[in-house]
Amino acid sequence: MKFRILLVCFCFLVIANSNAQQIKHLNTTNGLINGTIYAFEKDSLGYIWVGTDQGLNRYSGVEFRTYNLNKNGKLKGNGIADILNLNGDLYIIGTDGLLFKYLYEFDRLEVILSMKDIRFFSLANLNSNQLLIGLSSGFLIFDTKTNQTTKVLQPDVLINRDIYYLNGKVYSATSRGVYIFDYQEENKNLIFKEKFLDDQDIISIAFDHENRLWVGTEVGGLSIVDENRIKNITISQISKKAYAIRKIAFDKNNNALIAIDRLGLFVLNETFDIIKSYSYDADNNNSISQNSIYEIYVDDSNAYWLGVREGGINIVYENDNVFTHISHIQNNSNSIQNNNIRSIFESADGDLWFGTENGVSKYSFNQTWTNFNKVPKLYNTAILAINEYKGNLLLGTYGEGLLNLKKDNGFKMWNSWSPK
Repeated sequence: MKFRILLVCFCFLVIANSNAQQIKHLNTTNGLINGTIYAFEKDSLGYIWVGTDQGLNRYSGVEFRTYNLNKNGKLKGNGIADILNLNGDLYIIGTDGLLFKYLYEFDRLEVILSMKDIRFFSLANLNSNQLLIGLSSGFLIFDTKTNQTTKVLQPDVLINRDIYYLNGKVYSATSRGVYIFDYQEENKNLIFKEKFLDDQDIISIAFDHENRLWVGTEVGGLSIVDENRIKNITISQISKKAYAIRKIAFDKNNNALIAIDRLGLFVLNETFDIIKSYSYDADNNNSISQNSIYEIYVDDSNAYWLGVREGGINIVYENDNVFTHISHIQNNSNSIQNNNIRSIFESADGDLWFGTENGVSKYSFNQTWTNFNKVPKLYNTAILAINEYKGNLLLGTYGEGLLNLKKDNGFKMWNSWSPK
């Protein structure tokens, strides 16, 4: 087989192609809101939500949709600090003290908590119905069942940029070190336990698969906390330099993804060796578009979604898992006829056939498209199944029965088919 189909959904098509670019760039020309990206999250329908300091987008894989958080002029701003999928429900915090819930049935956002004059920084779940919100000063616990919130907890803990909950403990990256609290679920309280790196401004924290805590700082480099032992990880590119560790994440292979301000993305294996790095190269269109990365999300295919400072997304695919997104292009005859794909078939000669909501599209090995949807039997007819019989194609349709697509005259002869 000359091609290998990897993913099809109702809105777009993805085909593996060894010649496809490894890094995909998305920006304002694609419909993305301008601004620094602070949050990615996948919802229960498979959409990727993108939060920036200028607003909120939802990405389908083909197009962006923008959500206006200030539709009635009652809210102070549109900045998004964090997004969380909790048991299929999507919660979003705005920087100006707002907690939103996405209502799937109405496709809109509802404000469920508003705290005037309090800045929200980060969001985590404590259990199936309790959210922890990191504030500029302290924390809040919000109950999603009762829509009730606690008073501000630990108000002396400042700038809680990144929070995690693990094994009954809350970890917070703050401007004065990493704070650790015991969580008392029965009375919704946080009890101070200990603090690490109290002389450091902490930007990002994350746990690896061994539950070791990785810590990224503003000027002190990268450290790992393992059973109360702190180990500094040497990255030669930032030795004797005050480059911030902006974000830490882990991919599906347990490699650490380290975003270093002004330098790009570094991939470290379990022995802390740099196995890959990505940085901006003005002479290479296949490089990342910027070296200041503020958010990282790893999707189910192990692709890295990088949110960069000046408003853009870079999607980095693995070398053996490279994708090209194919969709209908208006007024371009050399594109698929329709984005709603109902069936796929590879014929014996290596051509790919796509049944759409209105006819059939053929993708040839020479990367050209031929669309069959002009004849009455195919116009606005959904093609539910495609197969090959004696050199011709059989099409199972919605409303027109079974059709025989003959190869005579360039596939232009049609008739209803029945076995003989």
